[in-house]
Amino acid sequence: MQKVKRQLYYTLAAALIVGVAYVMFYFVFLNLVVDYWWFKTNGYVQYFFLRLFYRYLVFSLVTLVFFLIFFLNFWIASRYLGTARPPHSKDSKTKLRAYHGVIEMFRVGSMKVYTPLSLILAIFIASPMFEKWETLLFYIFGSSAGAVDPVYGKDVSFYLFSYPIYILFQQRLMIAFLFLLI
Repeated sequence: MQKVKRQLYYTLAAALIVGVAYVMFYFVFLNLVVDYWWFKTNGYVQYFFLRLFYRYLVFSLVTLVFFLIFFLNFWIASRYLGTARPPHSKDSKTKLRAYHGVIEMFRVGSMKVYTPLSLILAIFIASPMFEKWETLLFYIFGSSAGAVDPVYGKDVSFYLFSYPIYILFQQRLMIAFLFLLI
């Protein structure tokens, strides 16, 4: 019986290793390596690495910006916690020390909560930038089209480059704020 369990264990481990190897082969070889070969045959290897680098750079920078926004908001909110005077009682010195102890514990302990929470929210908001990094670069470096919209008086490039990013950020921020309110 012991031998059968061991064989079953080794069979499951081998199947798991084969499955992981297949997934790695599928994602790494079929996407990354084949794209590299294509760019290499056309003489655009530097463009391939530039596209690969920009995707991660844009995602990292947007994540950092939103992490700082959330982290600083949580940090400032925790600094203002307990600034109001506690209720008075007969044994005010002991109660005051206990009150300040609880507030200090919450200030220090809350950093362990709001730092990962800020990072999770930042990654959640920045995740579309990993896929839409080209749209964000068009937003940052896009030039004017030279044609003006007759209704709103904006350049047409606003609707091509800026508007999609505004809508994306608005949706993601609304979801994050709703999550924070819950």
